[in-house]
Amino acid sequence: MIKQISFAVVFAVKLFSFSIYNLGDSRDKALLIVGGIHGDEHGGYLTPALFIQEYKILNGRVVVIPNLNTESIVVHQRGVNGDMNRKFENLDSSDKDFQTVQELKKFILNEKISTLLNLHDGSGFYLRNSRNWGQSIVIDKEIAGEVSLKNSAEGVVNRINKNLPKEHLFGVKNTETSQDSYLEMLGSLTYFAIQRGIPSFGVEVSKELDEVKRVLYHLEVIEQFLRESNISFRRNFELNEDILSQKLKDYGKVTINGNIELPLNNLKKRLNYFPLAENNNTFQFSHPLGKAIRVKNRFDIYIAHRRITSLYAQYFKLDEIEPEDIYIELDGNRTKVDFATTSSLKFKRSFKVITPPDIRANVIGYRSRGNETNIEIPSSKIERRFAIDLAETLFRVEFYRETNFIGTIILINEL
Repeated sequence: MIKQISFAVVFAVKLFSFSIYNLGDSRDKALLIVGGIHGDEHGGYLTPALFIQEYKILNGRVVVIPNLNTESIVVHQRGVNGDMNRKFENLDSSDKDFQTVQELKKFILNEKISTLLNLHDGSGFYLRNSRNWGQSIVIDKEIAGEVSLKNSAEGVVNRINKNLPKEHLFGVKNTETSQDSYLEMLGSLTYFAIQRGIPSFGVEVSKELDEVKRVLYHLEVIEQFLRESNISFRRNFELNEDILSQKLKDYGKVTINGNIELPLNNLKKRLNYFPLAENNNTFQFSHPLGKAIRVKNRFDIYIAHRRITSLYAQYFKLDEIEPEDIYIELDGNRTKVDFATTSSLKFKRSFKVITPPDIRANVIGYRSRGNETNIEIPSSKIERRFAIDLAETLFRVEFYRETNFIGTIILINEL
């Protein structure tokens, strides 16, 4: 599936086992950012996800893969099938990462990639101990084709270090991959790319830093490479730790089967009797690292390595109607129901659901003996323990026709 929001802005490709986001003018050569090749390196995948959400490319093109090793990200392991960053030279077709690696190779070779950045969190601090990886820009050799990787990396490092505390300074780590010291790097993604004429860099931020600071430093490195590539951009926020901390806590929403939009911030860890189809449920996340995993009778909802909630299913046949004649009065103000929106459905004192005669409503948390339509329901009559969020302000209203499920809206009780 290809979703294009507008020309020269962003579109996402879902044809592969990972996601590909194109930002900017698709006619240009692209700077490629790859995140999540190691599933236990938070900065390596949270950073590109935030970049997709919060950056606009004004001139030029950036391609972002935030979740290369999705399976390992979810379980928070370096590589559930071994180290994926050692599999880009010779890989047996029986290897469980074979499909992903081949897909990425094919994509890189078929696209107009000008520069590749592979994002990591690394051990320690390179400038304190050269065997460490953290706080370094990694190159496989000094010169690749006509490009001096050393000069490019040193230029980025020098500009970044002007604003960093002494203990967090970056250095340039040259692995000299074709020599004896780092022969295992012959199978790395960056070495694969430079062998095909693409200047490539590993970006390593120290694992000894907290998650917010890791993302901060990754973004600062990316911005310097963008400037070096003459790619102009706009960031939607001020780059500091306080704002980043809030951004990283925003998990967005998921649209399920096209008939419920579920906000994911501050949810309870378990939502019972959640109406779903027995098979072929669809989950569309606003967050690039969103994923739903079925485990027997429940669906675990993840953003990256964090389990946000579990939906314990109650299965129904879905009735695919448009809610043309379903209305809701919120504190006396009538609005048409749209299953694909949540933010506007707010009330303080009371609400009333209005439906055609063949459609019934079930207000979860309100006790009655039948159809809960055309009844003004005060907020005081809803049992707070049935709320879906920890603050107990979000409530489900479900709609049915006979035994078929139509959809759910989430009401927000403003206290």
